[in-house]
Amino acid sequence: RKHDVRATETKESDIVDLLTWVKSAQSNPKIKINSISIIGYASPDGEEAINNPLSKNRTRSARTAFINLMKQNNILALTDTNNYVLSAKGEDLPGFKTELTKSTTIKQEDKDLFIRVLGMGGNNDKEEEEILALSKSFTQLEKEVFPLLRRAEIVVNYTMEGLTDDELKATAMSSPSTLKKEEAIYTASKLVKDLNDCTCSVHSYLL
Repeated sequence: RKHDVRATETKESDIVDLLTWVKSAQSNPKIKINSISIIGYASPDGEEAINNPLSKNRTRSARTAFINLMKQNNILALTDTNNYVLSAKGEDLPGFKTELTKSTTIKQEDKDLFIRVLGMGGNNDKEEEEILALSKSFTQLEKEVFPLLRRAEIVVNYTMEGLTDDELKATAMSSPSTLKKEEAIYTASKLVKDLNDCTCSVHSYLL
């Protein structure tokens, strides 16, 4: 099975929203991005010996695609591979159960059958053979459930530093000279609608 990232996938709403947030974080002095975790998964059909490296390859493909997005948007601080932590989880059995439960087109008795197969325990490869055999009879699995499990998740790990937005605005009014340059620029450009409310020492950073 494939592990590459299609160009259309980088334009999906969740990736666009993440990219928008990362862009905004670059101009926010309170946000420090520490690392980016990428977790890879595979669907529980097929052999475990294939699915485990497949989930690992998905993390690498996702990292490459995300770094390319960072380059395209001139976010050079996040183009170093050392910023990324890769974790391959293999077959996503919990996710399989969750997505199977959500399905409205698969009959409950069929859902119960799949859950029983997953709950049999013992040899994982035996479970996979049973699931694969059942999936041939229930094409909805391949259409609705399995594609959602073949994925890589991107998690941005960050910390909030310094003053809150309200504290920044209050400091800008009372003692702006105590603000760092980045804080002053952020306050004047993002938090204060009326520049007349700010003192000249804050404005000077914008010149």
